[in-house]
Amino acid sequence: METKLKKLIYDERLPVPINLCVNPCARRLILRISSIDNQVHVTVPTFVSEQQAIEFAVSRTDWIRKHIKTMPKQIHIGLGTFVPIEGHHYRVSSAKGGQTRRDSKRVLVLGPPSEIGMRLEDYLIDLAREKLYQASQDYADTLGVNFTKISVRDNVSRWGSCSIHRSLSYAWRLIMAPSKVLRYVAAHEVAHLAEMNHSDSFWKTLESIHGPYEFPKIWLRTYGTNLHRYIFRA
Repeated sequence: METKLKKLIYDERLPVPINLCVNPCARRLILRISSIDNQVHVTVPTFVSEQQAIEFAVSRTDWIRKHIKTMPKQIHIGLGTFVPIEGHHYRVSSAKGGQTRRDSKRVLVLGPPSEIGMRLEDYLIDLAREKLYQASQDYADTLGVNFTKISVRDNVSRWGSCSIHRSLSYAWRLIMAPSKVLRYVAAHEVAHLAEMNHSDSFWKTLESIHGPYEFPKIWLRTYGTNLHRYIFRA
């Protein structure tokens, strides 16, 4: 397993802080900007000093500035902002009583303004768990397979996974995507219960329980990273 030691570096010559990631497997310095959180990362081989890595980043300052400008801006959730839920945008509003709920244009969240984002995230996680469980069960019944459990997390590297122990894990932010996209990911992971690979047989199994899947697959590839723009907790 690769070992990475991370260090956040501030340098007045750089427009933003940079994350130095020391990786014994690296053979050269690599600069990248995360499409998830817009942070700058420099992968550093063990034979390169910290100062050399910083100078490398400084030499790419113009490139960093250019690419940061093109990255989607983060959206901090609070009263008055809009958030996508099941593919539709809702204005975040304050509820006067009851539980967090939606009407045709708003998502009404109970609590003080400072807790609105946190409480909305909790609501979306619960909703994601409910929708993903139901979709997974539907496809499992169709395929004639069983899963042991379902978990939802704030994954950034993958939208879903299926373990050898037949447990399914999903990214809760799928609840912000159109329902067809969420159900596609559920079908994808359930298909792995029968085919633990991405062979032709796997894709045929997926299509047999889901139907055509090009639209949600392309949607995730094109728009999926945008779901990580929304920041619910300080």
